Amino acid sequence: MAESTSPTNTNSNTKPNLDGVDIPIRGDSQPEDNRPVFFFDIDNCLYPRSYKIHEMMKELIQQYFVNHLELTKEHAAYLRRYYYTQYGLALSGLVLHHSINVLTYNSLVDDALPLTKILQPSPSLIHLLSDLRSSNTTSKLWLFTNAYITHAKRVVKLLGIEDFFDGVTYCDYVQGEKDGRLMCKPQREMFEKAMHDTGLVVGRDEGRCFFVDDSIANCVAARRLGWAGVAHLAEPEAEPLVEEGDNGEKESEERNIEAEEVAAAKQTEIEKEKERLGIKTITDLSELRVVFPELFRNCGVPGEEKDRVGHEPLREESPGRQLPKRQETPLPMGT
Repeated sequence: MAESTSPTNTNSNTKPNLDGVDIPIRGDSQPEDNRPVFFFDIDNCLYPRSYKIHEMMKELIQQYFVNHLELTKEHAAYLRRYYYTQYGLALSGLVLHHSINVLTYNSLVDDALPLTKILQPSPSLIHLLSDLRSSNTTSKLWLFTNAYITHAKRVVKLLGIEDFFDGVTYCDYVQGEKDGRLMCKPQREMFEKAMHDTGLVVGRDEGRCFFVDDSIANCVAARRLGWAGVAHLAEPEAEPLVEEGDNGEKESEERNIEAEEVAAAKQTEIEKEKERLGIKTITDLSELRVVFPELFRNCGVPGEEKDRVGHEPLREESPGRQLPKRQETPLPMGT
């Protein structure tokens, strides 16, 4: 996969990517494609929370706080959770309030996750994406993540689904370090950036945006912006967006009370907003067939157990239905 850059050539029908290969784009003379764009979150969405990758990442982030900010383990745990609650990403707090090297952080956290030992292709996930593609009801399938590009690429490659997506909008750690603040979900400008990356027009095309994410805050932000179809993926017994204290953390009573009060207040507020906005709740990606049936035409009976996006080992005798092999072109990346 290659990251796309702003066009520098004079050919209006192509745009260059970082590998120097021209990617065809729609010419002005062609009719506009008014079909929806479906945005997929990546982490804890394209794979389940039961894999505990989120917990592994929390430990790596906390260790970074201890080593690079010279904090005690207790203070690091509190500050990590506080930044996550306030900004949506612990890294956002680090960039705002500390002097750090974001690529060093990325190498010690996101890129240090042992994903090759955990992730593998899921036939049911491939089946779902194949059906969505073959229905021809969307103009693009797009990845939309708060992770850095290296992590996004690694996850979809290990899941065997990179060819299903037309591009990705990711959190640009490097640009965030230069700006002194990260642009990430649930910030409004991040959603507007995702629309721009896919060729949608802010203020006109929100009705063409469909979105699934495991974060209530991100789902609420999308609906506030006017995105038409938003599904909150809430796996049974999955932890909420706003974290509670980890077992075994021995924080001071004052810090613990403060963190829990902030978490509880924010969780209550955002759950009320989710209900008010009418955001759909699903417990498995397969339920997208039920909540957005108009996008899955002629794809069999929705909600069948065999179609649940489970996490079964990939078997040769059950590879899942796939589209005919598409022409291999680098996956454009929002920048």
